[in-house]
Amino acid sequence: MTNNVLKSIALLIPVIGISFTCNALQLNTTSLTFKNNSKLQTLNLYNESDQPVSFQVVIFKWQVENHSVKKINSEDLFPSPAIFTLPAHESQALRVGLFANNNSKHVETYRIQLKQIPDKASDTQAKNSINILYNIEFPVFVYPKNPIKTQWNWQKTGPQQLTFTNSGESVLSFESISFIDKNGHHVKEQPRKYILPGVSVSFHVDNSKNIVSVQQKLRDLSSTKSTLVTL
Repeated sequence: MTNNVLKSIALLIPVIGISFTCNALQLNTTSLTFKNNSKLQTLNLYNESDQPVSFQVVIFKWQVENHSVKKINSEDLFPSPAIFTLPAHESQALRVGLFANNNSKHVETYRIQLKQIPDKASDTQAKNSINILYNIEFPVFVYPKNPIKTQWNWQKTGPQQLTFTNSGESVLSFESISFIDKNGHHVKEQPRKYILPGVSVSFHVDNSKNIVSVQQKLRDLSSTKSTLVTL
């Protein structure tokens, strides 16, 4: 996903007599992936604003516990630098090292948070301006040593509910999804990203429509496949 560009823009509502700030940070990728024994990845950031911005990097393990997804502070990844100031219209390389091996059978997941640190100038001007600090998060995927399997299933789990379960070892994302009723009408749903291994996602459906199939475009980190699933 290195061709993707993510821009985090802090847009503030102007108030009469109070100034506002617009900051933009550009990232050269929306995720990092460790596979084939790789231990180091690099993220490039660019400050598009006219002011320097400072960030602290925080690492979380993104995992499933008791059928729910949780974030827990982790030292499995090491960011360098962990705290930095990015001058206006300048670039910064953020290197991320992997300290832990993935000994499981599935892709392990983390999240990196770029937490903006307020500067002294912002504190001094706080009475005359509004400044919103943004936390930027993106996922990290760590592959196991052995090849992984992509598996999933759909179930009717209630009169008005369909449930998708990621029963495989990869991380899945819906690029598009629609439910089809007995008359061939399509009901589009919002795409869902990053369904972790072992996680189920439920969709509410109108029972009167009598949904009979699902048209999906599903991505498993490495490829995308369109499938028509009969329920």
